[in-house]
Amino acid sequence: MRKVFLFLIFIFSFPTAFAQNFTGVVINSKSEPLPGATVFIKSINKGLICNAEGEFQTTLAEGTYDAQFSYLSYKTKNQKVTIRKDETAELKIVLEDDHFSLKEATVTSGEDPAYAIMRKAIAAVDFHKKQVEKYSAECYIKCVFELLEVPKLIDKMTKMQVQEDGQQTTLKLSDLKNHLMLQETNNRIIFTAPDNYEQTVLAFSSSIPNDFKPEDAMELMRGSIYDALYMNCISPLNAKALSYYKFRYEGFTEDGNTTINKIKIIPKVANVQLFKGYIYIAENTWEVRNAELEATVIGITQQYTLTFSNVKNDVYLLSAYWMTYDINTFGVRGYFDNYASIKYDDISLNETVLTEKQKTKNKSKNRFELTADTTYHMRADSLAQKRDSLYWTEVRNTPLSDREIVSYEQKEVLQAKFDSIQNKDTDNKFSFGSLLFGGHIGGSKRKFEMRYGGLRGALGDYNFVDGWNLGQKLDFSFWWNKNKKLQLSPRIYYATARKTINYGMTASLDYAPLHAGYFYVLAASNSADFNPNGISKTMNTLSSLFAGQNFKMLYDRKIAHVGNHIDIVNGLRLTTEVTSAHRSELQNNTDFYFKIKDQSPVDYLLGREAQNRITPNFAMPGGDSYLNAFAVKFWYAPAAYYRIENGRKNYAYMRSPSFTLGYEQGLNLLQGKNNSVFSKITLAVAQNVRLSYFSAFSYKVGLGTFLGKTDKLNYIDFQHFASSPIVLSDETLTNRFLLLDLYKYSTDSRWLNAFVNYRSQYILLKRLPFLQRAFMTENLTFNLLSTPNQPFYNELGYSLSFMNMINAGAFVSFDKFRYQDFGLRLSVNLKAFD
Repeated sequence: MRKVFLFLIFIFSFPTAFAQNFTGVVINSKSEPLPGATVFIKSINKGLICNAEGEFQTTLAEGTYDAQFSYLSYKTKNQKVTIRKDETAELKIVLEDDHFSLKEATVTSGEDPAYAIMRKAIAAVDFHKKQVEKYSAECYIKCVFELLEVPKLIDKMTKMQVQEDGQQTTLKLSDLKNHLMLQETNNRIIFTAPDNYEQTVLAFSSSIPNDFKPEDAMELMRGSIYDALYMNCISPLNAKALSYYKFRYEGFTEDGNTTINKIKIIPKVANVQLFKGYIYIAENTWEVRNAELEATVIGITQQYTLTFSNVKNDVYLLSAYWMTYDINTFGVRGYFDNYASIKYDDISLNETVLTEKQKTKNKSKNRFELTADTTYHMRADSLAQKRDSLYWTEVRNTPLSDREIVSYEQKEVLQAKFDSIQNKDTDNKFSFGSLLFGGHIGGSKRKFEMRYGGLRGALGDYNFVDGWNLGQKLDFSFWWNKNKKLQLSPRIYYATARKTINYGMTASLDYAPLHAGYFYVLAASNSADFNPNGISKTMNTLSSLFAGQNFKMLYDRKIAHVGNHIDIVNGLRLTTEVTSAHRSELQNNTDFYFKIKDQSPVDYLLGREAQNRITPNFAMPGGDSYLNAFAVKFWYAPAAYYRIENGRKNYAYMRSPSFTLGYEQGLNLLQGKNNSVFSKITLAVAQNVRLSYFSAFSYKVGLGTFLGKTDKLNYIDFQHFASSPIVLSDETLTNRFLLLDLYKYSTDSRWLNAFVNYRSQYILLKRLPFLQRAFMTENLTFNLLSTPNQPFYNELGYSLSFMNMINAGAFVSFDKFRYQDFGLRLSVNLKAFD
């Protein structure tokens, strides 16, 4: 009965098309509808946009209006419309093809006339951006979405368990297939120069199950085509547009006394940040009258049809637009349409172009603080979800199709399933599947959480010293408010070959989240690598098991470590650490690895002779070693921009180099013991510089020295260098040496190392047409190391990065300018998947 009652409410709440007193359809001479055609009612500055059937509708007060009907590549039609009491003006508008004429033009050096027009339009950008000081507008937005195809793999990955009629069932993404969904809003928009928008949702209606709040409604298409970036793409009116686009003159048409030039936009390369399409520029005034833009990102074709109308004193603003996404990616097919009609109520013009001194100043107390969006503010009217059918009768400018009306009814069925998920306790509980794959119990709502790795996490790394490390790591988190957390991470593993226990406990405390205040303690007894900047445990495990080759040299470490870091001021961080450790020598205790006919799988696949590359573990000179040390480090970035997210400070990017100055002192505290005594000072500078939208340059230079005598310095405390001399790794191929021995060039003296990387979307391979849309970046790298024992070692390399997840490249090394080695490298950046 409840469903029947809701259905009746639904039926009577929707007005039919004739409730509007100005309706119609826009078609061409073949009686074909023109979807996205626009209507502009001049005297009230109101724009309308037609739906997929070419239909429009609105409510007007009694009177006579001048209406302008337009569609790209068709002649604009002007017509008077009279609205009488209790009558509906219903029109059928037929637009004729507009054949753009080619006018005579003086061509210099073979240059297309479009370039002269675009240069003038680009030169006028600043003027058009500053013409309007403030406006208010009412905007009706309708969004339509439909999922057409879902591959089985994604369907399985997205399935959810729900309760329906007391029974547990499965909700899959495919259950939403062929369900047309829509969202409608009526909004008040207030714009204040230069780029501040306030959107108030006056009315909100949706057939999307589990929909957002009105405050999360679809935003007005923000920004301007006159901005450098528009819809995250490079605008054809960007100051450097001629570097990214080619332009072709397609002819002109006349709009009254004004000549409108049609310019074709042609990207120089196929790139997701570049548009293709058409832009229509008015002669002499050089403003945009229309635009038809298209961009493609990962199989999603985005199309934008924009109409600009004369709203006041020859000022042209966006009056209607149609945005459509054609989705065809990873087997998922669907579409998304967004229609918007804008009516301008109050427009304040800036009669004199603003001078540089008159620009709006940043009122933020800290100019380095960023917010999620400093220019767009969304709020909702308290009545947004309570508007009745009469209200929607007046504001709905783009008619609903029959399927869109039915979609509101379908929401009740789908919403019940989503409510089942939403109302479930979000704190996870133990399940049988957790035994294998791990999971977590509790959550921030309960101020406590425990994470565990299950059987998968019980299998640790493998090496020839420890054998298999079998055990478990747990993480306990305790919140006393949403931003402050105490985390305890105990771990215990049994080393099968060494027949001992490796264990440890890490405790960390976030005590000042707005100042990056972080205190941490480590206590452990385990095996550790002489070079902490070497290859990962994962890669060493694979190399040991399948190639019979170990890269990590290990020692036994019993350590207590305490540290703290905090931002003294923005961009200046202080880190202090105290360490006490006892280090002992270890030896290989096993030589097991997988073999095929006495060969490792790698040798077998490559057809090589059987090789045993198991090298002895390092011997520790002088026997056991003790370390009692403290360290102080300052990190400073003069222009460090940050965001406050969920009450926590996170650095976003640096517009300056960052500098790191560190000092470490090993103390001779234990008399009669082999203490590692040293004084070390380090300095590093790093920066990432964007050269263009498609390229960037980064560098990281570090230097340092040990002060005084180093006769009591243990090899463990030498300066070791980041290196990954294996074909397959799980790190990126930048900021580390790729052909350098892990331990050979470690030093107890002075050093200089440098990593320089130039990355661009177009260096070599991506200039090939069929690769230009590929999501990959090309890199040129130069690495340098200088120590007293190795005065000049350097590497040169070329690599490809696929979305910073998979990297492949070729590298060559030189020793004192003489060729030394060559190698191919492949890496899978596992951190990118976290």
